[in-house]
Amino acid sequence: MIRYVVRGLGALVLIVALAIAGAFAWRAALKHGNAEAFAIRSANGVDEARFVRINGVDQWLTIRGQDRSNPMLLVLHGGPGSPESYLTRYFRPLERDWVVVQWDQRGGGKTLGRAGGSPDPNTDMATMVSDGIAFSDYLHQRFPENKLVVVGHSWGSILGARMALARPDLYAAYVGTGQVAASAASRQTWLYTYLLSRAQAAGDAKGVAELRDEAGPPPWPDSSPAMMHMVHAAGPYLPPSLSYNDNAKAVLTDPNWSLADVLALQRGMTGMLQTHLWKREVRDVDITGAGETFAMPVVVIQGGSDLTTPTPLARAWLDRVQAPAKAFVVVPGQGHELLTVDNAAFTQALDANLRPLLGR
Repeated sequence: MIRYVVRGLGALVLIVALAIAGAFAWRAALKHGNAEAFAIRSANGVDEARFVRINGVDQWLTIRGQDRSNPMLLVLHGGPGSPESYLTRYFRPLERDWVVVQWDQRGGGKTLGRAGGSPDPNTDMATMVSDGIAFSDYLHQRFPENKLVVVGHSWGSILGARMALARPDLYAAYVGTGQVAASAASRQTWLYTYLLSRAQAAGDAKGVAELRDEAGPPPWPDSSPAMMHMVHAAGPYLPPSLSYNDNAKAVLTDPNWSLADVLALQRGMTGMLQTHLWKREVRDVDITGAGETFAMPVVVIQGGSDLTTPTPLARAWLDRVQAPAKAFVVVPGQGHELLTVDNAAFTQALDANLRPLLGR
């Protein structure tokens, strides 16, 4: 009897081992296929992926474009702690007419993977702005003839605006998408009113009750039951976004990402929420405190259905901004993840509204 049990366990172990080996072989094949598919082979193209020492920390960047002489876009990801450098497939439309630079900021992604551990709880806004400016200086040294545009997405729009205001000499323009333009309390108030009106117009009695009776009017503390009820009530009205599976497949099959980097990505996304940066400087930030007078053109490209950083609030912010030139573009039907979900539409808006301002 014992002999049969041992044989059975041995067979089970063998099956599990083969399954694991098969999964690793499948992943390796997909990584190789993506390396071939994503490779830039144009004569004057640029395709770099490396760590750069910035302010004492090895930080990850990718630089990709079909023509290395095109203007550069320094893309500042959201979060904080949510890099997008593994989403190469979604940024490819931009690479035709722009050089796209992705940077895994301190405390996130491959940068955190190289550093090990968890994000430093003392990380603050001044440190992140200093990193961004040092990174921009590095790009100017590497590509002295290229115009540099800072593109901020979500949290990155807070960081990018501060970088542009602090060192206007470094940037040819500022572009915001998923633009943070008001305090969390103001955004919650807008969202509650918007969702309630949508639910009432749709005859969604369950949604109305959940908003009025369960969530109640804001403010809602993070992770509170009221916030959870609001998220549930918003379900029928959410715009397109990348699914968990989309993100998982992208990060697991990106040619440059290891499994250790994937684990670091998760640590950074949660760990950055425990830092001084998030608790004291980002969560309740009102971007107007950074200033509203820019020395370069400002372009905001928003999804028309952005429920995270509401488009009307972003428009009101841009109306107050003083800049040599400015433009506000709305992509109907898209939301907070316009930059990745519909990069082709984002690229079209950028080409039409920013390219003429750069003179090339």
